[in-house]
Parts: sequence; structure tokens; C-alpha cells
Amino acid sequence: MAREAIGQKLVVTWKINKGDLVRIRRRQSLDDNTKFFGIVVGEQKMDQVLLFPCINVYNMTTRQIELLTPEALEIVSRAF
Repeated sequence: MAREAIGQKLVVTWKINKGDLVRIRRRQSLDDNTKFFGIVVGEQKMDQVLLFPCINVYNMTTRQIELLTPEALEIVSRAF
């Protein structure tokens, strides 16, 4: 007897907190794979324009706070 699979929604939460050390991935072109380091300085929020969760990160190289989405970040070390 075969059962039909009922559609399930997969909700993935983005576990990132204030004070986490992150690696910022930024591509200017296909050959460029520039990476910077930063510290999370804000709380996670939903951006109405981008329609993705965003967070403010202090970029240590540029010395500016940037609003970034999950695909641009990789957590290096978690804050306690």
C-alpha cells in the first residue's frame, strides 16, 4: 500500500547573535572571491525591501556597518 507524501514546510532558523565573529563573502566578479571579517552588532530582522532576514555587521576592513543577508556570512566564532 503506497502512501502519498503530505507536503511539509521546512523552516530553517538563522542562528546568529550579537557579538559573533563572521567571515563576509563578497563577489565583485566570477573570479573574485574576496573575504572580510566582521562582528555582528545588531539583531536579526526581516527587511521589507530585500524580503530576506538581515543583520548589521561591522566590517573590520572597511570600518563600516553593513546590512547583510545569510548567504554573505559564515560564522567563525560564536559569542558567549
